[in-house]
Amino acid sequence: MTTTTSPVIVGIDGSDAAVNAAVWAVDEALARGVPLQLLYATKPKHLGADDYDADIHRGREALQSACAAIEAAGKAVDVQTDLVDGPAAVALVERSAQAEL
Repeated sequence: MTTTTSPVIVGIDGSDAAVNAAVWAVDEALARGVPLQLLYATKPKHLGADDYDADIHRGREALQSACAAIEAAGKAVDVQTDLVDGPAAVALVERSAQAEL
């Protein structure tokens, strides 16, 4: 189901707490009839190409892990993922302007 409705956004950082927050947010997204967007913010590029590339890899793994946990919950929700340049607090505040929750 593809929709243009404002999503419920969850910051993902690879921790168990972030995965648990994503699984919790599934019910919120379903109750509101909106997609769930998982957001991973990378460390700034100026830290160096190797560090940045490694962080992109960690971000993809973190998002994949959260998606797997959501899928295991067995609830049909439209999940979107996004990698953005950090810092995380700035990225989340910017995205919150477009979010349902």
